[in-house]
Amino acid sequence: MVLIFDFLGSYTKTRWDMKHLRSRAQLEKVQQRRLQRLLKWLPADHYYSAYKNGPWSQIPISDKAHWMGNFNQVNTLGLDFDQTRNFARHQEDTRQFDDEIRPGISVGLSTGTSGNQGVFITSQRERGLWAGAIIGKLLPKIPKQQERVAFFMRANNNLYESTGSRFLKFKFFDLMRDPQKNLVDLVPFDATILIAPPTMLLEIVRYYQEHKLDFSFKKIISIAETLEPEDKNWLEKETGQIIHQVYQATEGFLGATCPYGTLHLNEDNLLVEKDVIDEEQHLFAPIITDFYRHSQPLIRYRLNDVLQEKVTPCPCGSPYLALERIIGREDDLLIFAQENSQGSQKVFPDFLRKVVLEANANIQNYQIIQQDPHHLTIALEDEAYQKAVMDNLIKFLQTHHLEVPAVNFVAYHYDFKNGKRRKIIREKQKGKV
Repeated sequence: MVLIFDFLGSYTKTRWDMKHLRSRAQLEKVQQRRLQRLLKWLPADHYYSAYKNGPWSQIPISDKAHWMGNFNQVNTLGLDFDQTRNFARHQEDTRQFDDEIRPGISVGLSTGTSGNQGVFITSQRERGLWAGAIIGKLLPKIPKQQERVAFFMRANNNLYESTGSRFLKFKFFDLMRDPQKNLVDLVPFDATILIAPPTMLLEIVRYYQEHKLDFSFKKIISIAETLEPEDKNWLEKETGQIIHQVYQATEGFLGATCPYGTLHLNEDNLLVEKDVIDEEQHLFAPIITDFYRHSQPLIRYRLNDVLQEKVTPCPCGSPYLALERIIGREDDLLIFAQENSQGSQKVFPDFLRKVVLEANANIQNYQIIQQDPHHLTIALEDEAYQKAVMDNLIKFLQTHHLEVPAVNFVAYHYDFKNGKRRKIIREKQKGKV
């Protein structure tokens, strides 16, 4: 259980920031003050302490592989990487997530969709701060009556249930369990807030429709997977609600949607630098520094996500960086061979998404897996879609003077036990990144 004063302090700060920080100038001034406080806090012998008095630009940019590779030096609790990872894996194998590696210290694993499985640690204080921040962002007011939260994830963690209190009743639904059993158990819980990956949200809505059940959720929140535009549109149409999003990763609570459904990065708790990928399309990879993460400091950490910045102001008036959407993983950019040359060209997943969806208005579930520039597998629910998809693919590639790869069509099937659903994947070739 979190310490109540950490929770209330974080909640109060989050709501104060959202109300009073109404310009970039105000926000950046507060960010610099919080950044200096973090650097001052760093222990004298810490991995980053040598940079604390120098220019910010001299601090090296790290990534997941570097962060995990230096786990022993970066974490401030003296934890060993192998022991910590083995502890977390044991939790997942036994599906017992209540144990702590040390009193007050919880451990979790990322899904490994970015290539390496990450290990994250959180202290009791950090769980209190997380709980206050996430409730402050997603619930305008502390509820007068207890809200019932149904939370669907691949693995549980004390972090996720840290919000359990007189304000919220949390129930974890294990995605490794039979989906039908989860759906049956969801109904009597009578949740007021539903939190799940998009694939599970689709299953839940269809189940409620098929069984003519009252869809009484006050708020629906998408997590873990990329919420594709076609899924978002369908869910909002069928539920009559805005589908909210939480941008949560191994690296922390990174963003949440405002009342208008726009995803904003948590710049009250993060310093966000942009590594521009495509200036014309406003695409970038975020480099983040977390002001409040002490057990496992996150400083100038480059995420592998491709984000699209929203260029028009959000009606909510927040100065926090607004996103059009999360495109996906940077390493899922597909690579195709150029015609009549030895060169190649990267293609953003969005183009392939349109190739499939514009082939037939009834297509909803699909997956594209690129083995190499010359081989592609496309999974569809109905063979009848194959010709139209292939015609669209050939037209797109020839228009851009790219070679058409060998395409293998297979039947679409998704198993929740396989982890996060990714609609478009580029498999890593041996010896290549």
